[in-house]
Amino acid sequence: MDTTAFLNTLRLVFSVQELTRATDFRCDPLPAIQGKTAPKVQRLLQLAVRCLPLEECYFEVRTFQGKTLISAALFNEDKHLVACDDFSEFQDDPGQAMAILQENIRRFCPPHQRIDFHMADFRHVLSEGRLSKPIGCYFNDGAHNYRSQFEGLTYVEEHLAHEALVLVDDWRFAPDSRSHARQATLDALARFKRRWEVVYELPARFNGDMAMWWNGLGVLRTWVTP
Repeated sequence: MDTTAFLNTLRLVFSVQELTRATDFRCDPLPAIQGKTAPKVQRLLQLAVRCLPLEECYFEVRTFQGKTLISAALFNEDKHLVACDDFSEFQDDPGQAMAILQENIRRFCPPHQRIDFHMADFRHVLSEGRLSKPIGCYFNDGAHNYRSQFEGLTYVEEHLAHEALVLVDDWRFAPDSRSHARQATLDALARFKRRWEVVYELPARFNGDMAMWWNGLGVLRTWVTP
């Protein structure tokens, strides 16, 4: 993925104020779908997938009812999206959760949209070689304990494209979220041979901040050096 092209596009769509402050950005394009995200995050995901080359895929960890996944797919009919969720965090009935997700994909995505969904933990998806393309854009919205966040990067590293965009949700650590996403991510980066850059730490004032970035979003890019 050309991360420079994505960042240039991001800066055209979002002003500095919209990136860093609370603003009435845009309404939710998918109000009928439940999910813990904000319109700015939805728009950023859509822009990221638009920049994907056809030989790479978007990979999302923890999909729930598909709000972020389908936001990423909007107006990106030619792109390949992959997602996974074992529905262990919020649902008592995984089968029912899966049915809701499938119905939302049917309602809001065109029939030819390529979305591969795996009802499994990301560790199984990545370690069992289920992906057919390298990951150009990775969105991690998995469990926010330290181990899950750390392994979210260590498992995915070998599947990333030569140049890739990595988005880590719930970046903000605070008493109302207790997310270890930021620290676990930074600790994982220190172990890798790839080059990494934390481009943005997009803020939130509280967990669920609809005028900002929900609970914060880490925007990173990574590439392989000789």
